[in-house]
Amino acid sequence: MTTYSFEIMNESLKNIFSLSTTRGNNFSDKKVSDDDFNTLIKSGVQAPNASNRQSYSIIVIDEKTKKELGLKGDRVLLFIIDFYRHECLSKHLGKNISFDHFQPFLTGVIDVSLAIQNIVVAANSMDIGYLVTNDTYTRDLDKLFEIFKLPKKGCFPLLYLCLGYPKEKKTAHKYRLDMKHIVHYGQYNDYSKDEIEEIVQEYDTVVGLELFPKWRDKGYGAYLDWFYDKWTPALESKEKSNKVLDAIKREGFINSD
Repeated sequence: MTTYSFEIMNESLKNIFSLSTTRGNNFSDKKVSDDDFNTLIKSGVQAPNASNRQSYSIIVIDEKTKKELGLKGDRVLLFIIDFYRHECLSKHLGKNISFDHFQPFLTGVIDVSLAIQNIVVAANSMDIGYLVTNDTYTRDLDKLFEIFKLPKKGCFPLLYLCLGYPKEKKTAHKYRLDMKHIVHYGQYNDYSKDEIEEIVQEYDTVVGLELFPKWRDKGYGAYLDWFYDKWTPALESKEKSNKVLDAIKREGFINSD
């Protein structure tokens, strides 16, 4: 497993290597000030984006709606892929431009992700906790269009970002798979049986890689047995995917013609 020495890092690198999600039950009642909250949003808007188009919008969710949706943290942002704005701009200028194909959607996914990551890094540097969740499209997606009055074309609610001070600040950085399993040089290198087994063992032995540390108590022989048997089916299904796909089509990002 790759290890890192904090002593040789500058402050920016220390901040990145100390990133750790704040789970919903670990948010405290301490409030994020308006000034700090606005600074975080500004840091998101400064993120790299395709063609400086910023193909997203951000909704600041009010307290009532936050509770209705069961979201945690003091402040919650909803990030939306947004090409409706560009539809309005192009029409205003008399341009015949359409975004009813898949590439804009994919661009929006990337733009949203980069903006959120900027906020996450900024929040961590300010000792503010964060939780990024896709409870948008994995739950009642249609309800979000109604609650937030989203346009019927060109918008898609992609991710929530929950912000707030954690009850307990984690000091150790979050472990990830060893780089040798992730990084390929020159070309994609297929995995040998021994390499696959090494990855399985790494999940079993490195504390912090697992989502559910009590998997052994449930009788599983390996962490990935639990992950693929219990966690993955609960999150992903063909039925859920089809609902998301229907919404993407309805918003015009997939043209069936």
